Amino acid sequence: MKADKLGIWMDHSDAHLIAFSIDKKDIHTISRDDFDGKMEAKEHGEKRANSKKRNLQEAFYKKVWSIAKDYREVVIFGSTDAKAEFFNQIRANHANDSVKISLRNADKMSHDNMRHFVYKYFKPIMLP
Repeated sequence: MKADKLGIWMDHSDAHLIAFSIDKKDIHTISRDDFDGKMEAKEHGEKRANSKKRNLQEAFYKKVWSIAKDYREVVIFGSTDAKAEFFNQIRANHANDSVKISLRNADKMSHDNMRHFVYKYFKPIMLP
């Protein structure tokens, strides 16, 4: 069974994954820099440098998705176009269509602000 809800604040270099839970206080961070040492060591020329950068970004997005795919609903938020690039990569594979994904613009945030954003986004609407 899939877990419930996840918020991801991201830019091109970092992703902060926040599970929607009142008890859970931690944020799991994935940094694109973690993949830099795992890519081919010698890259020469602009074409190869761009290829390495693209491969690095794809590996970063795949790592983030390897965690996010286990949730039913995901909100991706941040201030750069990384969230849309990530979304497009996910939606290119129709096997991922079972996860409801929303995109929201948000400025740079502290971890507390990220937690608050995710809580506010997912909190159930109180009916009278």
